[in-house]
Amino acid sequence: MQFQKLLGLTSSEIPQNCIICQDFDLPLFASNARKGLFLKIARTDKALIIALKNNFLAGDAVLSLKNSACKNIFLFGPCGVYGSSKIGDMFIIESAFNLESFSKLVAAKETDIFEEAQACPSLTQKIYSKNSAALMKTKSACISSLALEKNFLPFFADNNISAIDMESSIVFSAAKSIKISAACLLYASDHIEKNPIGLALSKSQKQKLSLSRKLLSKIIMGFIDDEHC
Repeated sequence: MQFQKLLGLTSSEIPQNCIICQDFDLPLFASNARKGLFLKIARTDKALIIALKNNFLAGDAVLSLKNSACKNIFLFGPCGVYGSSKIGDMFIIESAFNLESFSKLVAAKETDIFEEAQACPSLTQKIYSKNSAALMKTKSACISSLALEKNFLPFFADNNISAIDMESSIVFSAAKSIKISAACLLYASDHIEKNPIGLALSKSQKQKLSLSRKLLSKIIMGFIDDEHC
């Protein structure tokens, strides 16, 4: 029932590999999308694509895969970057800091921030070893506010965080709770100091971003094909 309500599928229809992405990124993977409750889903030969309409549903999407045949979850999507990273850079996340509480962020509190490790780091390592020339391995900060992220620049610097997103620690923690491997692959769509969201990108930045989105989606699908997983 849980699968049918959220995904519009039964548990027997869930394959070994599931890719979670934003609604606007779904066409990079498939064109045969259909709507579930709050989500869109599509199938390829070897993967189920789960496209989110809202970031906060990432955890529920992962939890809905419990007791299915899913073994690997791939989070794909945009992130902000900090420091020397640039628009269009591609990242694979080794661990994610939890800054998910808006109430704590607005109160400028860093209490109870913890680093979320992966359920199966070997999945990330396998992907990175095959694509180390294209991917940067980094830590991420999963933060629930665009308006407040600049308040935590010292925290990002102190913890060597390059990627700032809204799903990574959620996906890692949810996957760990249901004992499914997860990997997070993100492309840099904005720079929180130099090119914040809403600021127009240059022509070269747009071109690099477009190419990175396509290449990163191919890296995921190519890994699935190569590993026969």
